[in-house]
Amino acid sequence: MRYPRWQAAYNVNVKDFDTAHRTLIELAGGLIQTIEAKGQATQARDLLDDLVEGTVEHFETEERVLRELDWPGLPAHLPAHNLLLRTLLKFKADLRYGRLTVEQAADFITDWVLAHILDEDMQYRDYLHARGVR
Repeated sequence: MRYPRWQAAYNVNVKDFDTAHRTLIELAGGLIQTIEAKGQATQARDLLDDLVEGTVEHFETEERVLRELDWPGLPAHLPAHNLLLRTLLKFKADLRYGRLTVEQAADFITDWVLAHILDEDMQYRDYLHARGVR
């Protein structure tokens, strides 16, 4: 199975956001590898906990910056964050009960990278750049 890898196309060219996105993608790739290799449940739980924690922190930071800069797309952006967090929390329960599959995790990461970063997050890139955020 292919694991998510950071690509330059994922850059929104805001250093803190790109660093967080990259870290989350790496954590997700590690989680997929661990599940696929039927790794220790503890290791998979730890990776998923790190992924959830990192996602929460990133979303809080991103939302704060977008709110401070009065980005008009924020109200439409927030439901995507909520959906992603709910999905990760469901994964925690599924992992705990042995129901989280490699395919679910891989599909989620692919959807998150392609739909959220490339579609959703790219919508604010020019707005932030015009206000000097890099």
